[in-house]
Amino acid sequence: MSRRVYHDEDGQPYYELICDGCRCRLACTDDSCYDWDLLRAVAESDGWDLAAARPTGPHRCRACALARSDAEPPQPAYA
Repeated sequence: MSRRVYHDEDGQPYYELICDGCRCRLACTDDSCYDWDLLRAVAESDGWDLAAARPTGPHRCRACALARSDAEPPQPAYA
């Protein structure tokens, strides 16, 4: 599983997205880490392949998504 959920000091969920290929973490520099849908949108705009955005993955960063054997560019998880 490449999505982790933590809780901050106020009890709000804090999401972390980790690549299933190389184990790098998505850099989150704003409050999108507090909302899975926003974090997913940030990841997709950065080129991540989120496999239909299922929380359980697989999730791949841009480099790993492009390195897959089929070499197709990542597709948005939703239209």
